[in-house]
Amino acid sequence: MASQTSKPELPCYMIEDHLCSERILGRQNTLDFLDEHLLCKTPAPLTQKDEGESFQAPSRLVTVTGLPGVGKTAVAAAFASSRRGHYDAVFWVNSSSKDKIRDRFIEIAQKLRLRNYDEDFDPISAVEDAKDWLAKPIKILNPTGDIVTPQEAQWLLIFDNADDPGVLEGFLPPLGIGSILITTRRPQYYYKEDMQRLQMSSMQVHFEELEPLSINEGAELIRTRTNAGAGQQEECVEISQILGGIPLALLQCAQMLRKGKITSHDFLTRYQHADQRESLVKAMEEEDIAEGCPALPVRCNLTLSWMGHMSPEARAVADTFSFLDPDGISQAIQEKLFAIDFSNLLPGLPRQLSRYSSAIEELRLRAFVKSDDQTLRINRSVQYIFQLYMNRHRRNQALCCAVALLMEHFEPYLWSGRSHGTERWAECNPLLHHLTRIVELYHQCSAGHSWDPNLMLARLLYRCSWIQFEQMNIRPILPFLELAGTICETVSSEDSEKILRDVRHTLGAIGTWTNNAKMALYNTKQVLRSWQLEAQQTGVYDRNIAAGYCQYATALMMEGNYTEAEENLRKALGVLSKLEDKELASSHKLILGYNLWLQNRLDEAEDILRNGLAIREEKFGKLDTYSYKSGAYHAALGNTALSRGDFKEAQSLHEYALTQYEKTLGKHHPGTADMYHAIARYKQRDGRLDEAISLVDQALDIWNHDAEFHIPERARSTFTKSKALRKMGGQIKEAQALSRRAATLWESFTGEPHVEDRVLDDEDFDKIVMFWSR
Repeated sequence: MASQTSKPELPCYMIEDHLCSERILGRQNTLDFLDEHLLCKTPAPLTQKDEGESFQAPSRLVTVTGLPGVGKTAVAAAFASSRRGHYDAVFWVNSSSKDKIRDRFIEIAQKLRLRNYDEDFDPISAVEDAKDWLAKPIKILNPTGDIVTPQEAQWLLIFDNADDPGVLEGFLPPLGIGSILITTRRPQYYYKEDMQRLQMSSMQVHFEELEPLSINEGAELIRTRTNAGAGQQEECVEISQILGGIPLALLQCAQMLRKGKITSHDFLTRYQHADQRESLVKAMEEEDIAEGCPALPVRCNLTLSWMGHMSPEARAVADTFSFLDPDGISQAIQEKLFAIDFSNLLPGLPRQLSRYSSAIEELRLRAFVKSDDQTLRINRSVQYIFQLYMNRHRRNQALCCAVALLMEHFEPYLWSGRSHGTERWAECNPLLHHLTRIVELYHQCSAGHSWDPNLMLARLLYRCSWIQFEQMNIRPILPFLELAGTICETVSSEDSEKILRDVRHTLGAIGTWTNNAKMALYNTKQVLRSWQLEAQQTGVYDRNIAAGYCQYATALMMEGNYTEAEENLRKALGVLSKLEDKELASSHKLILGYNLWLQNRLDEAEDILRNGLAIREEKFGKLDTYSYKSGAYHAALGNTALSRGDFKEAQSLHEYALTQYEKTLGKHHPGTADMYHAIARYKQRDGRLDEAISLVDQALDIWNHDAEFHIPERARSTFTKSKALRKMGGQIKEAQALSRRAATLWESFTGEPHVEDRVLDDEDFDKIVMFWSR
């Protein structure tokens, strides 16, 4: 782990320049409210509890709510930039997803230089470093690095676009003298309920509902942005009234007026002579209810389509990009849009770079997008506006185009290499954010059967899910697999059956890695039956049916049915032997080795494991970094040695497995956590208790990342830590608390009440974890 520094870099202001440059109008009352609740008038010195522990006052927290486009982000940015002199640190955090928050916390730790991360970077440790500093922000100023006073640093943490409060769980500092500002379009009433449900209401929260600008304020905004003369004041007032005081709409209109694309007189004339304006407004209001789209002021949204007769190219680009990650559409993805002919999917899409550039410039003039040389960003409210204005047919066309665009860009990486090959992860991971956005929009506009079945989307969701599963990023992909399965079940075709089988294969694999035997057995059984039926019809027994046998056997082993599992594994190896597929056979021999070990047939287990490892090493060399499986072989051989009582050989094999896991899976993968736990037990046995506890803590940090998926592992490592603390002496109360916590987790997973006079032991906890984690 990287060495800790004693001199965090202060002051530290992490807020993008394009946010600081935005000007606001008519929000003084809101800024005063934020001043009252977020500015600390007098720095609070550190005090001490009786036990000698540091004590901090609860953090100050304000949540700004309001409609999309009403200016929540602009107000937060204005407060941060104008009041930053009151703080030693300001951190702007895009909170549209948990992954983006986690990435930003890593950047916070690096920017503060809480450790020398150049030595050995570990993202989980970096996140925890940032959290720890926010809870106790020691104030050391540059350039001397001296502690000025026994006071803590003042910080401001802004969670922007936290529409789902669940993403904040685990990131809101419970203690500290900092200030937290949250912006969200979720209504105040529901947000309060959500925070209570997630048990995040321990700190006092102040809410500020941001209203649209008044008519006069809106008129002043247009006038100042367009340099309109006094004679145009009345027209500015009328436009402000039409646009409902929504700052985003006002700014977009002002942009067009300033660029001479339309005059204020022309704008009003077109509005007054729209004979069907009222009927169109009512129709869109009805669609808003029927389609389940966000509650935006319909008159404002409708007017956006009338401002300046947007070109077909700009409209098509905006419609397509409304389905992608608003925080980052890479240059490589943009290039695919005009390099490939998508016009059959969505009419109007530009086919040449020059026409695409003109369309982007048109969108930029309307303040719809911002871009640099590499990335295009879209305001989320703009995405919703275009979503709302598309009819059902157009929406499906735009979705098809967005999905085809993503497939065109990511397909070479998604299907490259072998399963569990780590070299493709970095290229595939950005797809997660784009598909997360599509799934959000899909569900928001799902009422009334507004979507045509899209098998390409289902295939993309499945494949992205598998890549994320390989990295054990489980939480965000469950909705992907659910939607992919739903799409496939609505279509009767050979392709839909194949994709549904892949979805179930992935769900079965997730079940095995998250100790969900019921989920694993159901899905693997369905997959195997499908492959068996296809083999009977075609007479072809290939590596797919072999994989089906192997995965089903793995689920049977979770149920303790080792005999039937062995039968299926030998069927798989029989198929692969005929195919002379030694590489895949080596993967299946790994599972067979575990099976024989669980049956205490140690000689047979060691023979099959060493044979499989030799095949792998012949293909990839020793300690290969292609995938984790070489490490898994050493872990299994280590278990066999341990069962023989050869502790020295077992520890050597497990340490080898840990090294290989760290090189392939990384230091924050659950497989790596298994090895941290295994090595901790050796350290504990040798009396090196500090090292044992450190390793267990690393394992717990990893498993706590997705805590609900790793209850057995958390229970076991918590129990192991409690034993180590008891041996150390002097920490009996903490050891007892951990022991009770471990028992509670054991009960929650097994469903069995823990009888007080029965003492749980290592064997009890080993039984509930997946066999390859033991």
